[in-house]
Amino acid sequence: MNECGKVAKSLSSKVLILILTLMLLTTSSLVASAAVIMPERGGTATLTIKPPKAPAPVRSRPTTKREKPAAKVAARPAFTITSAPDRRYLGDLPYDAQWLNNCGPVTTNMVLGYYGIELSQGYTANKLRPSPRDVSVGAIEMVTFAEIEYGYGGEVGWGGNMRLLETLIANDVPVIALQPLDPSSDINHFRVVHGYDRSRGVVMVSDSYRGRNLEWSYEYFEGLWNRRGYSYSLIYPSNKTALVEAITERFRADDTTRDREGLARTEQFVKDAPNDPWAWLQWGQTLYHRERYQESLRAWERANELGLPEKALWYNVWPISLLNQTGSNAAARDLASDVIANNPGSSEAYYERARANHALGDTQNARENLRLALEFAPYNPNFRETYARYSGDRWVDPR
Repeated sequence: MNECGKVAKSLSSKVLILILTLMLLTTSSLVASAAVIMPERGGTATLTIKPPKAPAPVRSRPTTKREKPAAKVAARPAFTITSAPDRRYLGDLPYDAQWLNNCGPVTTNMVLGYYGIELSQGYTANKLRPSPRDVSVGAIEMVTFAEIEYGYGGEVGWGGNMRLLETLIANDVPVIALQPLDPSSDINHFRVVHGYDRSRGVVMVSDSYRGRNLEWSYEYFEGLWNRRGYSYSLIYPSNKTALVEAITERFRADDTTRDREGLARTEQFVKDAPNDPWAWLQWGQTLYHRERYQESLRAWERANELGLPEKALWYNVWPISLLNQTGSNAAARDLASDVIANNPGSSEAYYERARANHALGDTQNARENLRLALEFAPYNPNFRETYARYSGDRWVDPR
């Protein structure tokens, strides 16, 4: 072989070796990549790739039931409680004259309308009073309706006073007051208070039965309010929650003084009208809400002795609850049955009869009475919770 042939052969060998080397390197690279992307199960890792360093875990401080998570606290809007000036009016609320027994739905609409939610009386009545036999709507139902349907906040309280009412109105929160229809009436009635003038001694009331923008004296308004334990209800947008809670908490700051004032007002009512059964009924209710059950029971007995009208327990079922609370369940069941006989749409009476039946071991009738209570008042959270506890099932509104 000549020299040229030897050189060519040598070069060919070197090129061949170079090509084979490159092929081996490429194949190794491809195999390594495939092993990283899709390793075989059970295979032994031959290539170690360190993942990026994970960030250190963030330790969140555990929260208790009374404590709000930090993120939510930070997100709450800042607020300042406006002190009540001498005079404040919130202006005209949307108004509608009520149908029979419909003050609850209309009053709810007036407050929601103040915040821009316009509802017809028929719509809200169908939600809160699905049966025409139901002659009353409880404040808790109104508040829960606004919460479930529109995400609003709310509160139902007892033992309010004019200072609390003025401060809420000064901060653009109308107040729903529970009162009798008039001084001689045994019918409960809701009204919206949306203004006051201390210098003239008047509050502005919109009443679905009597009319809109009525000016009543403090004396007249408080006289009616006293007969229903100074009960008030609040419905407000969720962005006012912190503000309203701060206001109501301010007026609870000295519970001992506030309690003493509330008791004194109601006790004076009894002293001024010792033969008025409504005065004793109210006194008993005031004691009941303070868990002074034996004294409350004596006041209830005295009201009965003086003679209560037939409709007295259509709206005031606390005596039935009192009997259940004190273990007189058979008496509670019988009293609830008496109320239902005169008012077959009383959701509260069905509820208390359910409690009595359950305590007496009659679970079937307890569940049936709760079902009836919820048919009349599907938004009542207490009814829903008790139904779930007694039956093991969540209440589903059949509508």
